[in-house]
Amino acid sequence: MELRPDEIKEFIEDPLQHFEKSFKANATKETQTYALKKILCEFLGPVLKGDPELVRQDKLIPKKGTQTQQFSTADWKVRAREFVSRAKEDPKWTEAVIVKLMDKLTERTMLEKTHPDYLDRGSARNYYWPIQKLLESGGIELPWKRIRRHLPKQGGRGGRAWERTEIYRMLKHCDSEEKPLIIIPATSGIREGGLWFRWEHIFTVYKFNEYFLWEPRDVTEEVRKHGKIVCGLLHVYPDTQDNDDYFGLITPEAISIIEEYRNFWISKWGKPPQPKDPFFFKHGPVIRPLKEAGMRKRMEEIQVRCGLRPKKLPEKARRHEVQLFTGFRKFFDKATKKANSSNSVLSKLILNEKMMGHDGLIRLNRNYFREHVSELIEEYLPAIPHLTIEEGARKVMQTKVQEQIKDSEIRKIVDEALLDKLDSAMELRLQKIANQELERKIQEILDKQQKPDR
Repeated sequence: MELRPDEIKEFIEDPLQHFEKSFKANATKETQTYALKKILCEFLGPVLKGDPELVRQDKLIPKKGTQTQQFSTADWKVRAREFVSRAKEDPKWTEAVIVKLMDKLTERTMLEKTHPDYLDRGSARNYYWPIQKLLESGGIELPWKRIRRHLPKQGGRGGRAWERTEIYRMLKHCDSEEKPLIIIPATSGIREGGLWFRWEHIFTVYKFNEYFLWEPRDVTEEVRKHGKIVCGLLHVYPDTQDNDDYFGLITPEAISIIEEYRNFWISKWGKPPQPKDPFFFKHGPVIRPLKEAGMRKRMEEIQVRCGLRPKKLPEKARRHEVQLFTGFRKFFDKATKKANSSNSVLSKLILNEKMMGHDGLIRLNRNYFREHVSELIEEYLPAIPHLTIEEGARKVMQTKVQEQIKDSEIRKIVDEALLDKLDSAMELRLQKIANQELERKIQEILDKQQKPDR
């Protein structure tokens, strides 16, 4: 392996290489890259020169579909390098640009929600982070703490969780291809960006001889034949480089829907899915992964079809009552917190956060509260009845979980009784040893007294 001088020079001179490699998830990378393009090409359009020739050529190219974007991003990389270069030369100017931009975005958050220029606080704050990331990628240090004072105050987004009856309604209006897009986020709580996975990232979990075993390593034919399917595992963000991947869990109901989807796949493509095949695919003659925008479009179509989402927002509304994917995440969070747990309240809350891909309640939980997958499964099982959507399956799962909890409680009582019995036996044994030692010492003293003095 050799490192060439031109590679080092290119890496130093091109901050976009740092910027693009700093993201852990592809979905986050796409979202923040689009926000950066909008900032550089629209918001800072009159401030940066860019490359007018690239923009002119881009306008001559016919666009597919309906073009809603009012600005060209053809020269966004040129503008990014220009912005970083000017920031190196004049940090004060750069700070002023960012502060004024944040002030203008904050003004938009104060408009009436019916105003066409209204922007919610969360969206306004999201325009700040790609700027900081780009400039830090270029090695530029600015007083970020002072700049952040100009951001709009953090405000929680509105919107409730999807109700179980509403999710059931979606499933009833879906075919075999669409059902997994509903059931997986509803029963695992993963973000929409986490839905970019392959077939090799889904595993069935069995309970066999009181142990949890999952594919492919631990599951044998004997386990498949005599073990019980208790849930499924989903490897979320498997391709991240910073150990931010985690295991989500899905219900037995979701596993059966995935099996139905597998049969649909075989009838569609004429062969079983391969481990490296994308789980969700685009419509077309070849297997290609369905990206986040395609998933959102497909989800919107499902929710409009079943009457849970209007095609157009009401005249004075700025957002829908339930967020497209976050509504499933809120449903999951609510359901898992309702479930009983054998852990302490604090441990339960930390494990619930871990199942949603969070570090825990605080950042230190990531390093000092490291759970095994089996602990997550144990915590997830009591929540399965709350996460099962179809009523009949839900009642069956309630009975099964109650039996499992009862068996666990019985085993716990038996174990405690055996432990008490063992403690009693150990105590008698120690007492016997102590008595024997005491008798030995008394005998030694008597023997010394009986010996005549010399």
